[in-house]
Parts: sequence; structure tokens; C-alpha cells
Amino acid sequence: MRGYHRRVDTRTGERYYEHRAIAEWKIGRPLRPGEFVHHKNNDPHDNHPDNLAVMSNQSAHMRLHHYQRREAAGVQHLFPIETFLQGAHTGFKPRHHLMPRLKSILRN
Repeated sequence: MRGYHRRVDTRTGERYYEHRAIAEWKIGRPLRPGEFVHHKNNDPHDNHPDNLAVMSNQSAHMRLHHYQRREAAGVQHLFPIETFLQGAHTGFKPRHHLMPRLKSILRN
């Protein structure tokens, strides 16, 4: 992982990422497999606990970055970011079978 601070545990010699250790300390438990640590200000060197957020999975993390990139490009979103993040947690899938009905509603 480029740009992230790594440390060495002096007792075991094991290398670890500083932001992950700080996030674990902040939430009071080890990170679960698949959990990602997001830097809220997108600066991988800023490992202040208030700048770190634990994301439940990579999908949620990527949705957040996609939302932020579009917002920075001037896109006005119809829904708040929480709506998109919920989709990442619940396995949201588009309802393609509803598309014909939706198209007929929009035509009228």
C-alpha cells in the first residue's frame, strides 16, 4: 500500500500499517477480515483518529470514493452518501425487472 506509514513491532519484529493500528485502537477491537480504513481527508499520511473511518468492505470504500470524485466534479447527487453506502452493506442489486415499469411511468 503506497504512501501509508508502516511500523515495526519491537517485540515481534512484525510490520504493520499505522493507520490500521490506530483505527483498531479507536474502535476498541481488531479489524475484521475485509474491513478497510478510510482517510476522511484523503491524505494517507494523516493518521489522526478523527481522520480515520472503518469501512465494512471494499465495495463501501470504493462507493465512497466514487461519490466524492463525482461531487468534486460538480455532480449534484439525488441521494446522500449514506444511501450508497447502505447498498454496499446490504448487497444492493439494481432491480432490472422494474425498468420497463419505470420507463412507462417516466414517459407519462
